[in-house]
Amino acid sequence: MEPDTGDDLAENLKAMRAACRRFLNAVGPDHSGHVLGPHESATFGAALGELRAVFGIQLGVIAARYKLELSEELATLLPASDGDEE
Repeated sequence: MEPDTGDDLAENLKAMRAACRRFLNAVGPDHSGHVLGPHESATFGAALGELRAVFGIQLGVIAARYKLELSEELATLLPASDGDEE
């Protein structure tokens, strides 16, 4: 039996959408990828780190719930499991 893709998946996607909105609010909609100075660089780096963290958590939950295999590139976003720490 396939898991229901309703409310749970919608909540994961809402969290990802909110993270995108926070990222754009932090860096500005016209950010062209060029960082002007240390303040802008720090702001961009922090916003990107938060975006990657939220996406990693949400993708991990989605992949586990629906038994999906993630590409190696996407898997780098996932939080480390307890067995990964040494």
